[in-house]
Amino acid sequence: MVVCRSKDNGITWEMLMDTMAGFANFIFTKSDIMACGDNFSNLKIFIAQAYSDTLSPSKFGAVFVGRYSAEPFYGEGVILLANTGWYKDIAFAWDHNFPSSNTNPYSIGILYSKTSYSDSLIFSSSSNGGMSIDNHRVVAFTDRYLEKVSLSFGRSITKDEGRYFAAWEKKEDANNSTGSIYSSHSEPDISSPFTTPVCLDSIESADIGKCNNPKISSQYGDLDNDSANLTSVVLYEKYNNVTNRYDLKGYYNLQPTTSNYFKPISFSDPSHYNRQSSIAFNPFDSIFMVTYFDSTGHKLPFLTNDFNLENPNQWDLVSSGYNDYPVTIAPYPRVIINEEEESGTVVWIADGTGEKGVAMFDAVYSTYTNFQDDTQKDGISIYRIYPNPCSSHANISFSLQNHQHITLTLYSLLGSYILTLVDNIFPPGNNNLLVYLKDLPTGTYLFTIRSETTFSIGKLCIINEN
Repeated sequence: MVVCRSKDNGITWEMLMDTMAGFANFIFTKSDIMACGDNFSNLKIFIAQAYSDTLSPSKFGAVFVGRYSAEPFYGEGVILLANTGWYKDIAFAWDHNFPSSNTNPYSIGILYSKTSYSDSLIFSSSSNGGMSIDNHRVVAFTDRYLEKVSLSFGRSITKDEGRYFAAWEKKEDANNSTGSIYSSHSEPDISSPFTTPVCLDSIESADIGKCNNPKISSQYGDLDNDSANLTSVVLYEKYNNVTNRYDLKGYYNLQPTTSNYFKPISFSDPSHYNRQSSIAFNPFDSIFMVTYFDSTGHKLPFLTNDFNLENPNQWDLVSSGYNDYPVTIAPYPRVIINEEEESGTVVWIADGTGEKGVAMFDAVYSTYTNFQDDTQKDGISIYRIYPNPCSSHANISFSLQNHQHITLTLYSLLGSYILTLVDNIFPPGNNNLLVYLKDLPTGTYLFTIRSETTFSIGKLCIINEN
């Protein structure tokens, strides 16, 4: 997973980190990233990574959430680490500088699904700005199969305690491509138990068990909606047996803290093949923003609607396709809010070459820009670290495009500095580091490999008998 940063609203980009799983045979199954704060002095970056063991994906995996300083960028600590199951999906949310009551300075939420004998959906939250996790909740527990998850924060002037709203997909069989969509929320505040889940596709009998990929967004800020409450919206994909394709559907609730009364939403062209929706709330304009993949027109539309959703089937079309070039494969567009610019931002994956995509960024206040890893100069590519777990020594293989200064540093899981293992200049081409670890106690550590242009982080398990 590559992490990039722009300090000029997307015009120029720099690479911050290029991570690998850190264990042999492990691959990333899902990642998420979130920036919290309102300036560089208090800005924190949170990165979540879910892993799966390719040799036994149904039994082994891990989920990791780290906190990073934004300026300068460095790992501050691990706030969540779990490795007792197969972790399928993970999602972030935070209170967007409209903090819920009893938080300092803000709260963050983490939602993830896991398999270990039975499937469970777990919510963890922090009320102290991500310094530590101080709340754990099991949102759902089932003998079925929990898959995709989505999380959002909701708040209004009369509901200033704040709530976290969750949506997820449950399948009857692991091999099914579709399932049912459920939603629930913490009540009456961010640390409370979650309400009894509501099955949204059961509202219309033709949709039952034919849905996937839920996305949730909730109103937050210092306003109530017209129902003296806040608005919550869930979008998802629904398989159509007649057309043999997916359509986008949605439901909204104007009183989600007091009722389960959801109403339907329609926002996409039903004559087109539409998938991969994304939704976010803009508290500065009090609107919901939606984007999705129109694979018939090879476009990425951008739509908005008022937070009261007085006309839930009539969305304002801001752009029929903000992508300058057609997209044909899997763009997975995502819309988020830029707090500083008080406007929406979109990212997506454009068609690349050699079956590789190009990471794209666009916004009304910026220019059309992209970031493609293959074009980066002076980069470092890490092949693997082995053996892992290790005892007296470990090998780290990497490749350089030219001479570079490489630093390898070891940290505890809480981000405390242990020692610097390597600090030297290496030649271009393939390199192998042999690091000796026999004097270190048994445990799990974080290591960083820093070059002049790249920062990579991994996990190393040491088993020593001394």
